[in-house]
Amino acid sequence: MKAYSASGNKKFKVIDEMPQDDSYIKVKISSIFPIHDDVAVYEGKLDVKYPLVPCGIATAIISEDNDEYGLKRGERVIINPYINKEETSEDFTDFPKFGFEENGFLCDFTAVPYENLILFPEGVKDDEAIFTYAISLALTVLSNMTIEEGSYIALVGDSVLNLILAQLLRYYRTIPIFVSRDDRYIKLAKKVGCYFVINEMKENVTERVYEITGGRLAKHTIYNLNTGISTNFLHLITGYGGDCIIANTSYRTLAKVNLDIGGILNKKLVIKGISDGIDEFPAAINILAQKELSLTDIIDTKIPFSDAPVLFSTLSKTPTTYVCPIIKV
Repeated sequence: MKAYSASGNKKFKVIDEMPQDDSYIKVKISSIFPIHDDVAVYEGKLDVKYPLVPCGIATAIISEDNDEYGLKRGERVIINPYINKEETSEDFTDFPKFGFEENGFLCDFTAVPYENLILFPEGVKDDEAIFTYAISLALTVLSNMTIEEGSYIALVGDSVLNLILAQLLRYYRTIPIFVSRDDRYIKLAKKVGCYFVINEMKENVTERVYEITGGRLAKHTIYNLNTGISTNFLHLITGYGGDCIIANTSYRTLAKVNLDIGGILNKKLVIKGISDGIDEFPAAINILAQKELSLTDIIDTKIPFSDAPVLFSTLSKTPTTYVCPIIKV
């Protein structure tokens, strides 16, 4: 076994073993999807217990037969990153995850609780299954909106999440409007079938949304905070009485932002925050099985496991180097 353990000093230590429960299922990791919060663990920016192996989003292969659970060696599995659902108080719910509260999967071999393993749906590829976490978050976003067929929904920000939402919204027969400032995401949004794509760096976003919607503006606006696009779009492009959802796959390291409360109050907008997809994970598996999403084109680089430290160093210096880097083990 080989794992990369972070100490919070922008360096990894290679370790040969991690503490493992004998009741866990032994697996070989096949793909890893690092997110911004994983890089923050590497940098020492999070309040976690070091040393820690980061990365909770991964797929794997069963390493040996397990008669108790009917698992066969070689079967491919998706790892659910949520350790359990723990209510810490009456009004706050914590969702501990592998890679933060416990060692994650930046390794070649490990052991995982049976409850966290989900067999690949038939016909699904590894490069598709790795997006289950992002799909579950996207479905959580949609479950928090009253979606009406034919309604206009703005997706603001450059993210894998918004690229998936653009496709799901078409699946629900709504009309997504993708607002971006990065040519890579603009091309991808068009490639996955998003008809209305606005380049925030070259166009007047408010005027274009007004034009596209015939003056009604967006019924819903979904905003991603990682990209530096103004939060004023929350009220500028959302219609009266609409709702806005701020959603991110990574949320532990987000910078504080300013909101125009006057603009929000004037339009009587509802603002919600979404940062987990724990309840929608089974539904995300079903979406994968239906093969309705175009996912493999989103991956713009594949990094061998041996180069993981180089990737984390690169992402630490320039977080936007890649759209979606995947580590292949």
